[in-house]
Amino acid sequence: MNTYSQCLEQTKNYIDAFNKQCLHCISDLLDEAIISSSQRREGVQVGKACVLARVSKFWARAEKFNKKLEAALGIIDLDDTPAHPCMVVFANKKAIGVFVFEVGKAGKIYLLSSLRNKDFVKRARLTDKR
Repeated sequence: MNTYSQCLEQTKNYIDAFNKQCLHCISDLLDEAIISSSQRREGVQVGKACVLARVSKFWARAEKFNKKLEAALGIIDLDDTPAHPCMVVFANKKAIGVFVFEVGKAGKIYLLSSLRNKDFVKRARLTDKR
């Protein structure tokens, strides 16, 4: 399986796990030394525990403020990579973020980028029906 196919498959798997709110399922998709970055933070975080803590906090905050989260498959053009698979996250049906994954040779997600800037969110195009 080529890198694009792996990335597409793991993005779909992450979306499914996210929508089920299954941390265990998300954990199974991640490389132990995953690197995650966010436009809202300087620097990067390393390791599954950081990603899982952020996802848990994200779900808890949404519940606290009575926001229904839903993720869907999309594509986004990034620099020299056109039509890169991505996860578009919606809160109460409004797109609030785009998450881009890179998959390694072992088939695990080793890089996660959180793009919350409105310009990036607008650039994402949905590819599945919601």
